[in-house]
Amino acid sequence: MKTNIAFTLAEVLITLGIIGVVAAMSLPALLNSTQHKELQTGLQKAYSVIQQAIQRMSYEEGLDITWDNYPNNTFAPVFKKYIQQFSSCGQNGCITADISPEEGDIFSRVSKYKTYNKKQNVTLEWFDEGQAILTDGMFLMINNSSNRNYGIVISVDVNGYGKGPNA
Repeated sequence: MKTNIAFTLAEVLITLGIIGVVAAMSLPALLNSTQHKELQTGLQKAYSVIQQAIQRMSYEEGLDITWDNYPNNTFAPVFKKYIQQFSSCGQNGCITADISPEEGDIFSRVSKYKTYNKKQNVTLEWFDEGQAILTDGMFLMINNSSNRNYGIVISVDVNGYGKGPNA
């Protein structure tokens, strides 16, 4: 007598169910890892773009990039010549505030950006000298504080202006 060796329908369905459960459990970790790698790559690219612009600026201007050489409100206009901008937002252009100007000056207004740990909003004081959207969509925010202890700060949103998470 000849017997056929095969899997039953129940065995096949149980195996597919187990594979589905394992895939569902591992998918969030895989997506989180992908998002982390995208952010890491974006930050490395931003660092490279900014570093190259600063090196070129230092070489062509003949000055070290320090607060002493670029005091309050003098860094951004020179720096912007050395980056490939799609759009220059000016001092108060791209970032919008949650309260009207009548309720407070630019330094007390709150932007839609949060600190990296997302616990508090960031004031527009940190974006007051200049903002620019680069050709690849990256958003730069420049602050050259009147307090020399803070120095020159360049913040980067690698996702681009208007795309979350804005941290």
